[in-house]
Amino acid sequence: MPPAVTVGIPFYNARLTLGDAVRSVFAQSFADWELVLVDDGSTDGGQELARSIDDPRVRVVSDGTNRGLSTRLNQIVTLAHAGLIARMDADDMMHRERLAVQVQFLKRNPEVDVVGTGMYILDAAGRPVARRPADTTPLTARRVLTGACLMHATVMGRTDWFRRNPYYDPASKPVYPEAEDFELWCRTFAGSRFARIPDCFYYVNEHASFAMSKYRTASLSVARAQWRHGLELIGFLGCCALSARQLGKYLVHAGAAGLRLQSRMIARRSIPLDAAETAQVAADLERIRSTKLPTGKGAQESRSQGFK
Repeated sequence: MPPAVTVGIPFYNARLTLGDAVRSVFAQSFADWELVLVDDGSTDGGQELARSIDDPRVRVVSDGTNRGLSTRLNQIVTLAHAGLIARMDADDMMHRERLAVQVQFLKRNPEVDVVGTGMYILDAAGRPVARRPADTTPLTARRVLTGACLMHATVMGRTDWFRRNPYYDPASKPVYPEAEDFELWCRTFAGSRFARIPDCFYYVNEHASFAMSKYRTASLSVARAQWRHGLELIGFLGCCALSARQLGKYLVHAGAAGLRLQSRMIARRSIPLDAAETAQVAADLERIRSTKLPTGKGAQESRSQGFK
């Protein structure tokens, strides 16, 4: 029997964080999963770390080249054996109930294609500092085009939906680097059903991952996707308003970066944790980090595959 859910983790030079990401999969209360680790041409030894995991539920795929996130996400979809796919980044962790909650949600709501959750925010030292519940305000075209849809790494969706709706092909034009998820939600919104679970079932270190160069690239990609898909959804004037809003956001972030206030900008988007919440989340993180991974000489070989 195929597993209930495929957890897909693309990774590139993430050796320092990949171990904890994988530990959070093994720490799940829901055990009917497979894990597909796709190396995007790492040079830091991350592939060897992935290969060392000795468990029949884990597959490691590497072709030795750097092809980019969109290509690797599409590759995970083609490799999935399960009817559901859970996204995850190699520098994050999952709450131990994440898979159980999302699998049950999709079973109860067969009309939903993709569901996301809220997330906990970790500081640069990996300590919990805040939470960002998922916004459950009903989605409209305008809200999706402003980015109020799904937090990408938290999503679980139906495999057949992702096969019908792949991420953009980096070899085609236009391209959307750093905003491949935003473009996908905008492109598919009219014919899809998205849902959000407000509770937080994902751990992300935004402070360590934020870079102004990436934000600049993402802002350009977002504007490109807004015009490509927004004209039909909200019209020319609506797209003009979105572009003005996006430019304003970029200028604010650029100013904050110049004044070295990025951390404050990131913190404003989240709700600080009180002492009780901090202790609870820290205890869950400790359980994840102390989870032992099955490793040894019997570890499976990495599959060397080309990808079209």
